[in-house]
Amino acid sequence: MPKKPVFVVWGFPYHENSGGSVVLHQLSHEIAALGFESYIYNAAKNPNLQGTPITHEEFKRIDLDVCIVIYAECIRGNPLGAKHVVRWILNTPGVMGGDGIYQDTDMAFLYSPFFTLEQKHLIKGELCLFSHDAEFFKDLKMPRSGQCVAIRKGRHKELNKHDDTALIVDGMMNAELLEVFNKKQTFISYDHVTFLSVQAALSGCVSIVIPPEDLSKESWRSSIPAFKYGVAYGFNDIEWAVSTQHLIKPHLEELSKKNYESFLNFIEICSNKIA
Repeated sequence: MPKKPVFVVWGFPYHENSGGSVVLHQLSHEIAALGFESYIYNAAKNPNLQGTPITHEEFKRIDLDVCIVIYAECIRGNPLGAKHVVRWILNTPGVMGGDGIYQDTDMAFLYSPFFTLEQKHLIKGELCLFSHDAEFFKDLKMPRSGQCVAIRKGRHKELNKHDDTALIVDGMMNAELLEVFNKKQTFISYDHVTFLSVQAALSGCVSIVIPPEDLSKESWRSSIPAFKYGVAYGFNDIEWAVSTQHLIKPHLEELSKKNYESFLNFIEICSNKIA
């Protein structure tokens, strides 16, 4: 009888405003929903998600021959000493931490082709999961005025594209974001990869990303499929973004189906590794 893998996700405490935290917990949830043993290591979890928190003492009782440990790219080395390691590349190694130095036996999965990995021979495919919140973030038809702005990973850029009176949304929780995105006319993001840009557009904001100097609009949109509609890449793209806002929700629903296929492929590769 083929052996069945046990999955342990090296997590961080769940926080709805941290994309990396959210997707790691969601991965543990989706694995458990398929009927596999799925644990989230040393991390407070969202009680609405499946996946069991596990301490180090509990981890030591797992058979390492069937255990697959999943680290985000920001984790250096192999702190749990696992025999089977997955590196989930949620960003280019080094941007948010990590050194990008992995063992030849490691398996790497890219969250998006936008992110790069020097050891390309380790890449087994893509693995993209996200909670698009298309039902939560919506246009409530409220009066609008002014700007809101996100800095986040764009803090290295010249922060001179927004008004002095713009409300900074960094650190806000979803309920507060929904209110702000429905009261403000325009959302400007210096971080060109945050999903806040899509959430703002779903809420009816004119959503604008401040482009980096070395990335074309075409490359940005093709590498981050969630931004295909409704988000302007610079101020000259606003008319197109507004005219395509109505396409965001159906596109995200279709994208979720495609992403789940990448998840099933990930499960198959990991299962074959153990078998």
